[in-house]
Amino acid sequence: MRRILFAVYALMSLLLFGCSNATTPAPLAPTALPGTTVPRPAANFKPDPSKTPVAILGLTIEPNGHETVLVSNISDQDQPIGLWSVFNQRTETHFDFPKDFVLKPQQTVRVHSGPGSVDNPPNDFLWSTERQWTEQQEDVILLNRQSRIVYWFVASN
Repeated sequence: MRRILFAVYALMSLLLFGCSNATTPAPLAPTALPGTTVPRPAANFKPDPSKTPVAILGLTIEPNGHETVLVSNISDQDQPIGLWSVFNQRTETHFDFPKDFVLKPQQTVRVHSGPGSVDNPPNDFLWSTERQWTEQQEDVILLNRQSRIVYWFVASN
């Protein structure tokens, strides 16, 4: 039930406030009837850099279990993403970027987990040496400092 409520909250935030890192008013409290199915955002959505300057470009899981989430600044301006989180909704676990981290224009960073993970900032960050994702088709959510959804990556089926 908690995951359904989170999904409703996430969808309402996207619909009401869009995909932006701007500060927005507090969202409405999520409500859902038991058994409600919440639609996922469209797969392969191409973000508008003027509205969503930071995006998740993908999740890859290699045969050895090494996992990589790609986070990119698709704009032409610096994006301060310190304390933003890459969030796994299924497990409710997250990776937090360092407090003062700034993503440069067109820069892409990798967040690693699982066997063979590396930690080499500012381009490679270690989430965990344990696997965080179990399927290629898992959604990856990017949250800002206020835990508001900035980007919701929907894996292709």
